[in-house]
Amino acid sequence: NNDRAFASDDKIDMQAGVAFAAEGGMTFNAAKKRYEPFQLALALVTECDKMYRKSVLTDIAWETAKTKIKEGLVVPGLLHIRQKYKADGEVSKLSARLCAAGNRDSNTHNGQISTSTTDDSSKLIAMALSACPNMTRHVWDVNAAYLSADMKKDTYLRVPPAVAAGMAAVKEAKTKNPNCDLPEMAQLYVDRYHSKSTGYSFPLDMPQIFKVDKALYGYRESGRFFNDLINKVLDKGGLRQSGYDPCAFVPKKNPNELLTVLHVDDGFGTREGNPDEEPYLKALNEAFGVSATPQSGSDYCGLLLSDLPDGNLLVSQKGYIERMVDEFIPDRKAMDTPAARDFMEPPENSPPCDVHEYQRIVGSLIHCLKTRPDIYFNISVLAQSMAAPRQHDLQAALRLMQFLKSTSNEGITFKPFDRKKPIKIYAWVDASFGTHRKSGESHLAYFLTLGRPDNGSVLARSMKIGTITTSSTEAEWMALSHLIHDLQYVSGFLEDIGYEVERPHIIYCDSDAARQMADQPTLKRRSRHISIRYRLISRSVRCMETQIIHIPGAHNPADLLTKAKFGAEFRHLWNLLMKPGDNGREPVATTSSNTEPTTT
Repeated sequence: NNDRAFASDDKIDMQAGVAFAAEGGMTFNAAKKRYEPFQLALALVTECDKMYRKSVLTDIAWETAKTKIKEGLVVPGLLHIRQKYKADGEVSKLSARLCAAGNRDSNTHNGQISTSTTDDSSKLIAMALSACPNMTRHVWDVNAAYLSADMKKDTYLRVPPAVAAGMAAVKEAKTKNPNCDLPEMAQLYVDRYHSKSTGYSFPLDMPQIFKVDKALYGYRESGRFFNDLINKVLDKGGLRQSGYDPCAFVPKKNPNELLTVLHVDDGFGTREGNPDEEPYLKALNEAFGVSATPQSGSDYCGLLLSDLPDGNLLVSQKGYIERMVDEFIPDRKAMDTPAARDFMEPPENSPPCDVHEYQRIVGSLIHCLKTRPDIYFNISVLAQSMAAPRQHDLQAALRLMQFLKSTSNEGITFKPFDRKKPIKIYAWVDASFGTHRKSGESHLAYFLTLGRPDNGSVLARSMKIGTITTSSTEAEWMALSHLIHDLQYVSGFLEDIGYEVERPHIIYCDSDAARQMADQPTLKRRSRHISIRYRLISRSVRCMETQIIHIPGAHNPADLLTKAKFGAEFRHLWNLLMKPGDNGREPVATTSSNTEPTTT
């Protein structure tokens, strides 16, 4: 009973509850208190039927089970119950998923672990391209994805009693009637294991230890097994992986005709014309079944894609934000700004708050960064207090939610541009000197757009500079250095997937001193202490890779990502960042870096 495979259900529930809460999930014991018996049974037998059809678990003799326990090959299983929603907030379904306690999975090297999730910037680039003229988009989903891949090692699982009962009910129903549907199996489960007086109860003599034959969720290597499988299927369908993002795929011939990105088992694709005849979709159908078919591209991984009347594409998280607000601040009023004026000046005597609750709130806010670069700075500051938060931090996090409550419909707006011409990349960068007063560190931020300066952001960063800077110019110089790396990545990614990129890239910066340093690479008395590695900026300018244009700080939207703003100043910068008008963000430049090429 002390073996790890036989940890009590209560203990497993307690441990799993912490992990599940971040996703809005719950254990079976918690779900029993919230949902009707039949609704819960239907979710559970749906999962068990899926495992039965995929031959995921195999019965073994008790003597074999005891041997495997001694060898340390048996790990406990967790049943994850979750209410799923569509991107617009509408309730989808109640789902159940059996997972292995992967933290107890042994004998795995880090190099053997991988998860097939595309980079957020690749996802947004695909959406930006889908907003171009004559482009269509489609999404596809591989049902029971991991369960389609073979488990390539000897491993065993102790399933929770609720799942053992579900497997027994499905097997019994299928034996009597191979065409038995899910509601019938759910009703059998309720009749067999539920009573009005005691609720759900399960016999103790049911087999609970099984051999795992498929890549069950939770095992450390399951992601790699499925990733290897789907890569082979997409290769068969005529696609190749990008060298910059292994979860972005383009055709082997004429790569700029199609781009599809993969987030575990959910795909988003964009191409010119109708996608119905795509060879890779046919290959997915043959390998994984009819669920891997093109659908309306209005909902992808919780992102809501809305076609606006003016021809633009809005990417938002309306449903997610509304659910988050309903959970944490249902009675608080909406606010017009994300922070109070004492945001960066916490009182010394602020009492501590509940760590777990604070981490849940900030973790929920971090997920909003996929479509809300305007709150990047606030979340960057709040995340620094995760280990020992205080009431001031908690109230600042809730205040940020109040701002999201008033702007839940907002997101990233992508505007059409001519993708058949070389694509121009624009960037806005800023740094705030000594923003973090306790540590003396500065803060940097930037964001990138494609095709036009008034387009939506495909990549944004806001972070504390780890090095102590001694001047605002040095802070701006370091911000430019970080930006150059991401510019090279985005331009390289676009070229890798078959697009031409127009150079130089345009960088808008409100520090004229930093721009002059890029033009004059020789070290001066007041700048010679700056690390040589930051001289990459000067080389990039001399080689016509980038062009730095000075703009007034009052018109630099990246300034919103480096410090807290209030009132009219906040609203002006917020509109420049999130809702640039017909004139775009591009102001009249005051000065520009040298655009004449030099001989080296």
